[in-house]
Amino acid sequence: MKRYWLSALLGLFAVVAISTYYIYGATEKLPVYKLQTIEGDENVIADVNLYGWYGGVLHSESMDLSLEGTNYNVDMSLYEKHVKNARSWTSSQKGYKELKKEHRNFMRGKSAMDQFYKDKEWLIYVKATLDYNYDHIDDKEEAILKIDLLNEKTGKVNRYQTTIKDSSIYTWMTIEDVQRIDDQIHILTTQRAMNIGEEDRNSTAELHVYVVDMNSGDLIKNETLKHGITATDKEDIILSSVSNEIRSEPGEVVVLRIRKEKAEDHLEGNVYSMESQSDHLFAYSYRTGKLTMLTEYFLKGNTALLPDYTLNGNILSSLVYDTNAITIARYDIVANKKLPGLHELTAQQLGVNEIASVTIGNGHVYALLRKGEHTELAVLEATSGKVLYRGQPTYKGPSSKADEQMKNLHLMGIGFKYQ
Repeated sequence: MKRYWLSALLGLFAVVAISTYYIYGATEKLPVYKLQTIEGDENVIADVNLYGWYGGVLHSESMDLSLEGTNYNVDMSLYEKHVKNARSWTSSQKGYKELKKEHRNFMRGKSAMDQFYKDKEWLIYVKATLDYNYDHIDDKEEAILKIDLLNEKTGKVNRYQTTIKDSSIYTWMTIEDVQRIDDQIHILTTQRAMNIGEEDRNSTAELHVYVVDMNSGDLIKNETLKHGITATDKEDIILSSVSNEIRSEPGEVVVLRIRKEKAEDHLEGNVYSMESQSDHLFAYSYRTGKLTMLTEYFLKGNTALLPDYTLNGNILSSLVYDTNAITIARYDIVANKKLPGLHELTAQQLGVNEIASVTIGNGHVYALLRKGEHTELAVLEATSGKVLYRGQPTYKGPSSKADEQMKNLHLMGIGFKYQ
């Protein structure tokens, strides 16, 4: 009988402990933080938010903060969590809010900025859908391009549906960029092809440019871009593009990135990792169809730093950073000329111990910095390293709790929310 009483007491203790945890956790007031300006122009961080998490006595919460204050995920309503927040990634796409505001009806059900093109005359949207037919695997139909065109002057909308056929079956297709050249729509895609008749069903990644007549919706051209980068059995080719920072903006040249990765076995083949072998950049001209290698990097194993790239018009910027330094190289991809950049701006030069996170955009460098237990945000000019803004998170509450609450704040990265 004593044994049963002991079990009952232990069970009661567990219930009380768990209840206390949740009651205390629910009533624990989450602190308010705000980005406090130290120096510089606040306009350069109007769309910036720092994200991370708060770790309190009993629980932690993901959050972000900006000049306006703190947003905790736990404070969101059901609508914000399941409807509004589910689409929140659109607010991180530069230019999307403006399109939504100007053309609400046309934009309904459309989100990915890679699939838009906009100039003074036309707003164009392209969606690719694969026509899977597992019962008839020899069916040559690979994809359907659904194209919506809005005439900015008349408000008239034309819709085309273009069926594409060739000798391959595609397991997926992603639209990377859409451009208009005269009366033609050029659609850049990455896709994985499986050749019909192959017993092992091996597939390869491909870059395609589809050219469609704006006036009829007819397919004029289906070109597979031949970059010349090959892979062995244990290697894979990763394809991506670097189009304009505002993805819908006109640009006659796009930068293509072709990375080669190799699978390395560990622990007798039970675990493997992908190690970078090479990183190639090409410029592709939609008007001429010319593919030109810009530069080539050889990346050895996991120790190499993969650059991040952004494109503004003809200017390609590459960002490489670690905890000690930031380096930015800039190129004019049309003139094929190197431009002034930022060569190894160190943490010491910035007056901090560590560089935690860096991103580039709007012609600026945004850096999250650590100095002892303190975190700072710095915005730098991309060519000279000149400081345009510097700020730090502060606790908005009793000064007696400031040190403790600042220790509970863990900021990990930099994001953008375009209003």
